[in-house]
Amino acid sequence: MLPKLSNQEFEALTQGARILEKDGFGLKVLRLPDARILKIFRRRHWFSSQLWAPHAQRFDRNAKTLLKRGIPTISVEQIFALPAMQRQAVLYHELPGITLRQWLREHESDEAKALIEQFGRFVAKLHTEGVLFRSLHFGNVLVTPEQNLALIDIVDMSFRRGGCLSTRQRIRNFAHIDRYVEDRTLFTQTGEQTFIEAYLEAAQLSSEIQTTLRQALPRRAPRLTRPFFLSCLKSNNNGLRQSGKTPSNKPTYSTLNPSLSVNSTGLKEPNRRRGGWSGVTRLVLNPEAAPQDQQAVFLKIQQNHFYRAPNTFFTKQLTFEREFEVLRQLDSVTDSIPELVLFAKWRSGSDVGAILVTKALDGWYPLPDWIHGRKRPHTSG
Repeated sequence: MLPKLSNQEFEALTQGARILEKDGFGLKVLRLPDARILKIFRRRHWFSSQLWAPHAQRFDRNAKTLLKRGIPTISVEQIFALPAMQRQAVLYHELPGITLRQWLREHESDEAKALIEQFGRFVAKLHTEGVLFRSLHFGNVLVTPEQNLALIDIVDMSFRRGGCLSTRQRIRNFAHIDRYVEDRTLFTQTGEQTFIEAYLEAAQLSSEIQTTLRQALPRRAPRLTRPFFLSCLKSNNNGLRQSGKTPSNKPTYSTLNPSLSVNSTGLKEPNRRRGGWSGVTRLVLNPEAAPQDQQAVFLKIQQNHFYRAPNTFFTKQLTFEREFEVLRQLDSVTDSIPELVLFAKWRSGSDVGAILVTKALDGWYPLPDWIHGRKRPHTSG
């Protein structure tokens, strides 16, 4: 059980504090007058892993484990519950410095290259120590005044009890680093090989694994990220079009706003049940690129396609929303799932819909085909 903090104690603690971050649900991060940071967590769903592993406890546990393994990070002073607010909180000492993202914005050429090399060695140490930091990007790595690197925002993390990360986990972590467009730009300005060469030198891996990791790093093909997908969505390619009207003889599938729609001829015959419909198609987002550089996704769209379950008190929930939540939870325990690109919901009058986009499963095979030696590429969602 977490120690509890009353409203009066919370107000006394945060008197004169500066709000660093908040959202529509309330306060998220406060900087106290004595330079300590108060980070507040809320449980997003009625039934979630936070029932038995609150984020405040994970944050505290991760910080202590990182420090024990020699990884610089936050020093937690106290964790507690805020029952009146239905929140948990972590109180920790502020780490001096700026994010790696901000540092790279302000530095160029040799200085930036030297720090990217240092970042490569830092990531290699994380992986050697069995640390899988799923939120690893330039905004969650701090550059201290002494130009050391440290981790912040450390909730989404797991540790191997013995040994280093697997090759597949390393590759997946590289993809996390490359997820943000600005980070990718800053990354490539220093030379595409700077990071991986420093990483491999520090990691001391076999030549076979080194070759695999070099090939896994992104090349000139656009990364399959939410901004990239949205830019393709608006490009009028792949059966997508911008229109304020919808044809009356065929159903159209609204996506992210009323002015965008997807022509139904690009989708398989939708599944019509549960009082609504649900459809899926495979899209190549950059068909003009060379075949080896093309990026493909499964685009799933539905409207009024609901299910009911006990954990939501039998209220209606879109089936793609359930699929999205399951994929997010599985992402913390396995790499053998479709990679999420985008999930969004919309409402138009009495209609409710969702879009779910995952990276295409190119190179994967249905299990029966693999067992019988029939390697037919998987092309359905």
